[in-house]
Amino acid sequence: MSGEEKKAISRRKYVKYAAAGIVAAAVAGAGAYYATRRPAPIPTPTTPTAIITTPVTTPKKKEPLKIACFEPFTGMPLSAQFSKDGYQLCLEDWGKSDAGGREIKLYYVDTELKPEIAKKKARDFILKEGVEIIIGEEASSIEIALGLTAKELGVFEIVGNAVADSYTIDNYEKIYPNCCVTGGFSHNPCRGMAKFVAETAPTGAKVGNLSPNYVWGWDCWREFSTYLKQLRPDIEILPKESEGWPRLGERNFEPYISAVLRWKPDYIHSAHWGDDAIALCKQANAMGAFKEATWVMSTMACDEFKVLGRDNAIEGVIFGGFGGYWWEDPNPTMQAYGKRYYDKFGYYPGYSSSTAYSGLHIALQLVEATDGSTKVEDFLKVMFDRKWDSFAGPVYIRKIDHQLSMPYQVGITKVIDEPPYHSLQNMKIYKFEEVTWSEEEIMKRREEKGVKPKLEY
Repeated sequence: MSGEEKKAISRRKYVKYAAAGIVAAAVAGAGAYYATRRPAPIPTPTTPTAIITTPVTTPKKKEPLKIACFEPFTGMPLSAQFSKDGYQLCLEDWGKSDAGGREIKLYYVDTELKPEIAKKKARDFILKEGVEIIIGEEASSIEIALGLTAKELGVFEIVGNAVADSYTIDNYEKIYPNCCVTGGFSHNPCRGMAKFVAETAPTGAKVGNLSPNYVWGWDCWREFSTYLKQLRPDIEILPKESEGWPRLGERNFEPYISAVLRWKPDYIHSAHWGDDAIALCKQANAMGAFKEATWVMSTMACDEFKVLGRDNAIEGVIFGGFGGYWWEDPNPTMQAYGKRYYDKFGYYPGYSSSTAYSGLHIALQLVEATDGSTKVEDFLKVMFDRKWDSFAGPVYIRKIDHQLSMPYQVGITKVIDEPPYHSLQNMKIYKFEEVTWSEEEIMKRREEKGVKPKLEY
C-alpha cells in the first residue's frame, strides 16, 4: 500500500473515528445533561374537552281534547237546545280553553232520537275524529247504546241526563266501568215524588199512570208505584188496564188523557219530558185535566216551563228538579248558578240544561285531575277519592253505580207572572242518599238479573 493510500485511509479512519467520538461525546454529554437537569414533567394524556350543551326543545304540544255531545236536534229540538245552552255556560264558567293542558274541542252530534243512528255516529266520531269522551243524551235507549259503544271502543261515556235503571242493572257488565252518570237514574226522581205524595196524600188515594211507552217510562212508573205502596200501603194503585202508554214522540195525547181520567184517579203519575211533556201539558190544560186530578210530573223540568209560557202554565202540579238546579232552592251556590244562567240566556236553567252542564263539567274536571289523560284506568284512579265542583256545591261520585250525588227538590207549582211563570211551593229538599237505591239494593237487583253484582277495579 502506498504512503498516499495510508494517509488516505488514515484520514478516512480519522474522520470515521472522529465522527464516532463526536457522537459518543454527544451521547455522553446528553447523559450528563439529563442526569443533572430536572426532568420536565411528562404530560398526562387527556381526553379533549367536550363542549356540552343542553338542547333547547319546545315541549310537545298535547293533542286537542275531543268531546262529542250527543243530543236529539232532530226529534226533540227544544230539549237539545236547552242542553246546548248548558254546555255553553259550562265552558264559560270553566274560564279557560283547555283541560289538563289540552285544547277543548266540542262536537255537537244529532242522534235524531234513534239508537241505531246514535251508535253509528258514535263509532264514526270515535274512530275517525279521535273523540275520547262522549256525553249525552236525552233518551235512555240512546244513552245505553252510547254506553255499549264506549265500552266496546275503549272510551269514556258521561250520561249527562237521567238514565233508566237498566243502564246500571241489566247492562252493568256491558257498560261499566267506562262511564259516569251525572243526571241520576230513573228511580231517583220517582222516589223523591213518591216520598212527597206519601207525606201529603189523603188516606186511600187512588193513583193512575200516563207515561211514555219505552224503558224510561216503564222504569219510572214501576219505581214510583212500588215505592209509594211501600211507604203508604193504604194508597190504591189503579189496575194495569187503566194505564196510558203513548209512544215516545206522540203529539196527540187527548185520547190517553181521557182514558186515564175515566178511572177517577186522585193522582196521575207522568214520566213525560221535553217536547212530549210540552204537548201533553198544553192539551191537558185545554181539557181541564189538571183540575180533575193532581198530576205528578216526575221528570219534567222548568226547561219546558219556558216554552209553555204564562198562557199554558200549570197550576197545582207536583213537580221536582233532580240535579239540584231549581232556581228557588235556598242553596247560595245554586242560586248563583241560576243567576249566571238567566243573565246569559234569559231563562232559568232546567233539567236538560243543568244535567248537560254537569256532564261536561265533570268531564273537564276528570281530564284536569289526570293531567290530560282520558284513559279509563286513569279516570278510575281519581273518580271516587274526592269531591267534585258542581252548581250544587261539592259532590262525590258513588263507586257502586258511578252516580254523581246530587240533591232532589220537589214541591207544588203555583203560577206567577214572571218567567218561568211557576213557583215551587211547599218545597222539600231530599238528600241524594234519600232518593237513590242503597248499595245493597243495587247489588241485589243485579243478582236477580243474573248480572255480576260488583266489578273489581
